[in-house]
This record gives sequence, C-alpha cells and structure tokens, in this order.
Amino acid sequence: MNIIFNKHKQRQAGDTIVEVLIALTILGLALSIAYATASRSLTAIRLANETSNATAIAKSQVEQIRSASALPTVNFCFNNSGTAINYNDTDCQISPYKVKIIPSSGVYTVNVNWDSSGGTYNLNMLYRK
Repeated sequence: MNIIFNKHKQRQAGDTIVEVLIALTILGLALSIAYATASRSLTAIRLANETSNATAIAKSQVEQIRSASALPTVNFCFNNSGTAINYNDTDCQISPYKVKIIPSSGVYTVNVNWDSSGGTYNLNMLYRK
C-alpha cells in the first residue's frame, strides 16, 4: 500500500492583520482628506453668502444716496424707513452687518462690516454724486 502525502502547504483564505491595518489606515487618510475639503468648501460658501448679503445692503444704501435730496456731511447711514441718521453702532446695524456711509467731497463710501467665524470682514462701495 502506497500512501501519498501532499507535501505542499495550502494557503489559508483571508487577510492578515497587517493587511487589514494598512487598509484601515488608507481608508482613514482618505476620509480625513474628504472631511477637510468639505469643511473648507462650507466655509467658503458661507463667506460667499455673507459677502453677497453685504453687497446687497451696500447697493441699497447707494440707491438711497442717489434718491436723497439732502445728505448729512458727517458719517451716517439709512435706517429701514429710508431716513438718513447720524452714524452709531446700534442704529446703523442690519444684523449682523454694521453700515456706515462716509461722505467726502461728493464721494460717498458705503462701508459694511461683519464678524464671522473666520474673522472680521469689510466691504466698501464708492459712489460719486
């Protein structure tokens, strides 16, 4: 009787712990990059939206300058009813934006400031009357 033994080792099915750890590391790195990119994109979108709102406020103030017959000679802003009032922090605030119009020799600088999570931002629009 001849007995034949298989001298070749059979390869085990499955992955080793090292392969699994490498795969998890690569997956973690990919997810970290995706999160950082999404976070920066959301910050950029929020800032673009805030800047768009500030621009609309500045345009509205310029339109009120254009239609006004008499304007103050000191810093001022227009309130919600369209009346020109001397500048102060509370009356010239369209939350979260602070609006100031600075007159200088027929040129009016509409300044809109706001605070955001990224810092303090400033938008200026000039109008010559």
